Amino acid sequence: MPIAIGGVPLAGLLSSRMPELSRQVISTLLAELGIYRTLPEEEIGGEITWVVEDNLRLVAAMLREHQVPDLSRLAASARRRAEEGCRWKPCSAPTTSARTSPGPR
Repeated sequence: MPIAIGGVPLAGLLSSRMPELSRQVISTLLAELGIYRTLPEEEIGGEITWVVEDNLRLVAAMLREHQVPDLSRLAASARRRAEEGCRWKPCSAPTTSARTSPGPR
């Protein structure tokens, strides 16, 4: 059974509003994460937009199929970013992640 809001399948709603949602995510990234404002416009309109749209497509696929889709393209993009290194953040900036903590015991 599809996950729906008001009888409308969420995967279809997400897919049909992809361009609008992508613009909103990019706008939020630019407004809230200063590092994105330092990137060239062609990168924002290129790879960054592609990554956002691909993530939205993955979420829609998970909602539609009720399973995790192939994440290899997304992993390849993340790997490229990691290889680029300091371009995304100051080299001396500490990195933290909620996933690195084992959490409460």
